[in-house]
Amino acid sequence: PLKLGRHCSLKFRLSHLFALRPICCASEDRSAYGNLTNIATQAMSRPLPIEYGAITPENVEELRKVNAACFPVSYNAGFYREIAVRRDDRLNKFAFYSGKVVGAVCTRLEPISNNRHRLYIMTLGVLAAYRGREVGTQLIQSILDYFEEERDGKLATVDEICLHVQT
Repeated sequence: PLKLGRHCSLKFRLSHLFALRPICCASEDRSAYGNLTNIATQAMSRPLPIEYGAITPENVEELRKVNAACFPVSYNAGFYREIAVRRDDRLNKFAFYSGKVVGAVCTRLEPISNNRHRLYIMTLGVLAAYRGREVGTQLIQSILDYFEEERDGKLATVDEICLHVQT
């Protein structure tokens, strides 16, 4: 199970987190929009082929923009400075689609007890226009893949991966 929040531990398929449901107004004639809705739903259900890119001091402002668009809270300058200086592109990265930033994930290694650690996913954001296309799922999967690659190496002391969710 992936642990969420302080008091809950849930098992779920990551793809369910980022599903976008089509909306149809009850007062409108649904038949006029039926075909358009089906086409839009089919297009939006296909995963976007994203590429990953490092967060650096030169592009950290893009992270600030993604976070401002995705979250109801503001992060201080220290947060962005820490991410940019750390330059750990396996734990902190952008998702690019057609050369544009469409999402980002920021993760840190934090101590939990005697020489044991957790990977804490601090932020995971996908711009609204790209949600429902598995961008967030791919970002999380990239973190899980890195953990699997390094579980006997750099990340041997990691016992859990934590993500707090605000809905």
